[in-house]
Amino acid sequence: MLEKVFDQASQQTIVHDYLSGQGNFADSVELLKPIHNEYRDLSRVQDILYDYIKMAGWDEFACRCIVLSSFTCTGYGTFTPFPLNADNKRNMDAFINALTAWGLPVQDCMTVLATLYENWYWGDAKKLIEEAVQEHFVTPTGMDGLADAAINSAATARIMAIKGLDALTSRPDCAEGAHKALLLCSGDSSKQVQEVLVERYISHPDWEKDYLAMLGSKKAGQRSLAIRVLAGIGIEKYRDDLENALNVEKNAKVMDQLT
Repeated sequence: MLEKVFDQASQQTIVHDYLSGQGNFADSVELLKPIHNEYRDLSRVQDILYDYIKMAGWDEFACRCIVLSSFTCTGYGTFTPFPLNADNKRNMDAFINALTAWGLPVQDCMTVLATLYENWYWGDAKKLIEEAVQEHFVTPTGMDGLADAAINSAATARIMAIKGLDALTSRPDCAEGAHKALLLCSGDSSKQVQEVLVERYISHPDWEKDYLAMLGSKKAGQRSLAIRVLAGIGIEKYRDDLENALNVEKNAKVMDQLT
């Protein structure tokens, strides 16, 4: 049934091979890359997959079905296999444990969870995903994966990763690494991501040297971000720095922002 969701024979072959277990699960993104990620109707598949998971649990085939939906069908058809009942947390934990056990990289796990988040409209469901990310990936061993996801994933996954990295800054064994990883996100062009970054940066006024250095960046986006952060921490405190920046600024939008 999943094969028939796809119109082209070449796509059906990829789906057949992938769901048959060909290729390493860790390489899912690369294996499914030839198929454009767009809405496809999986409504007839949901109930069957739910029954399969009840019978077999989160085996590799079940995981591949969800990953396939996430990377080729914009995540449609993924809600039914995760019923919101008394066992919802246990089911989500089992799913994430299976993804990692089969070797799916943290960045790709974050993409899958972010795709589910975007497609699940119930508040409790979204909260379930947020809590699962915190529990499974916001850890010292998950920090490198979060740092990767914060740069290379889709916007929703980047936001989740940034929030996770910010949480790790409170841990002495992770603080410096999380700090560096968060600063590397400063060039993000997404307005949604920038809003999250500004909020997180402002909560770390002790990083002012980094923000002042960012104010002199060659990239206008980073200078703009630094202005918002410094103003948020204390505009009078940094008035001289902002006025000096205005004297050398060439970008009209950034000049307006400084003014």
